[in-house]
Amino acid sequence: MLLKSIGATLIITGTAVGAGMLAIPLVTASLGVWTASFLLIFCWALMLYTALQFLEVNLAFPRAASFSTMATKTIGPIGAVITWVTICLLLYALCAAYITGGSALLGHLTSVLFPKEFPRGFPHLICVAIFTLFLGGFVFFGTRPVDYLNRVLMFIKLGAFFILAGLTIPHINPNFLAGNPTFKPVLMALPILITSFGFHVVIPSIRLYIGDHPKRLRWIIISGCTLPLIIYLLWVMSTLGVLPNTGPDALSSVVSKGGSVGEMVGLLQNYLHSKQVQFFVNLFTDVAVTTSFLGVALGLFDFMLDGLKVSSKSLAGRLGVWGLVFIIPAGVALFYPQGFVKVLGCAGIFVAILLLILPPWMVYKLRGRGNLLMLLTALLGFGVIVLALLSCL
Repeated sequence: MLLKSIGATLIITGTAVGAGMLAIPLVTASLGVWTASFLLIFCWALMLYTALQFLEVNLAFPRAASFSTMATKTIGPIGAVITWVTICLLLYALCAAYITGGSALLGHLTSVLFPKEFPRGFPHLICVAIFTLFLGGFVFFGTRPVDYLNRVLMFIKLGAFFILAGLTIPHINPNFLAGNPTFKPVLMALPILITSFGFHVVIPSIRLYIGDHPKRLRWIIISGCTLPLIIYLLWVMSTLGVLPNTGPDALSSVVSKGGSVGEMVGLLQNYLHSKQVQFFVNLFTDVAVTTSFLGVALGLFDFMLDGLKVSSKSLAGRLGVWGLVFIIPAGVALFYPQGFVKVLGCAGIFVAILLLILPPWMVYKLRGRGNLLMLLTALLGFGVIVLALLSCL
């Protein structure tokens, strides 16, 4: 049971910590390490609170219950519609993004392995098919095989990250820690930082895997959510604490010119005079795409099984749901690879609805009473929606 609990914890961490983590220094560039760290701790506490609310609601229903049943039984038809629309838009867009990124990585890998036969790598169609069928196969057979694969990937992912941190942290300059925090950048960073702790979609799958053990499930969620916090704090320290606050080599200067994650990594590499930085960032990113895809796809698969009332023991039913879950995002990745960008551009809106507004609403309906913290959480969710809309404009 211990290994199972560790595996479930790593699924939560792997789902939360994706390649998008690399963008955290960009959105907190002008804030400095201390302010960025405070915001990360605030977002961690907030998302942990709503995750435990989701667990409370989930435990009130049968083990196979996912968000569809939870919303319908507590909020009613309106909650079910909101949940369906939000989850489908967000998770399908994420799956399409991960398939697009993963297939591109696979194409590059095959060009390296078979430079004569496939100088440009396998055709895009083949890469999309291999990535989707291979990883989707693990999801089809349930949380256990996903757990086993995720353990291996997380070992590589965490190893790459901590080596990267070891390369950068010795170069931290205490003079770079303060930054120049202002109100507007703090507000605009919130939707991104909150989204970085989004793992809630796998909670029903974790409960189905572990069983009805409330105390163990709470500790799994707490541990799985806290590990990303540690990673993010180290990453912020490794970037904002190493790069200068002002001048042409300042991260804020790169951001003001519309710089990308790649430029940030290049700046870090040049500043440290280390080619190893690029290698371990790429290794981390490549594996992060896979672990996040596994978590998101698993959550979507179990959501569809529950929402469509398909028995998990029905082979035909699972095949049908599998096709519904994977064919759509694979098609988008294949024929309209930029289509998901428009949806992901407003991901903060979906995250705010799904992970900040719905949890206290469902708990309120379940208990028949609420409290001030639940109200403040929901109000903050509406605030994040406004901020996300402003960032989309």
